[in-house]
Amino acid sequence: MAKRPMGVTIIAVIGIIFAILGILGSIASLGIFTLIPTMVGGAEFTILGALMMPIMALSLIISIISLLGFYWLLQMKKNGWTLTIVLQIISIFTGLLTLVGWIIPLIIVIYLWMKKGLFK
Repeated sequence: MAKRPMGVTIIAVIGIIFAILGILGSIASLGIFTLIPTMVGGAEFTILGALMMPIMALSLIISIISLLGFYWLLQMKKNGWTLTIVLQIISIFTGLLTLVGWIIPLIIVIYLWMKKGLFK
């Protein structure tokens, strides 16, 4: 295994932290959007819950995949590099909806691309 650069370690550890927070947030949101319609009632809350459930489920799946990718990145595995690059490119495109949401994923892609040869 190649020696892991400090930048890869920083990206992977911060990514793991955010992936865990994403998992916890998605689970909490799924619970909230499940309970609100039953507690408050009303058609508008039922519709909101029905609309948000698939989005939160997708968020949970992406967070789990991200956790796996960052863990593999920490281990300097090629599949971790590939998965992280793909997820960061997706983040760049979704981040274009905001003013600066694409900058950090772009920096991560550029940095990891420069270190591509270290991943086996």
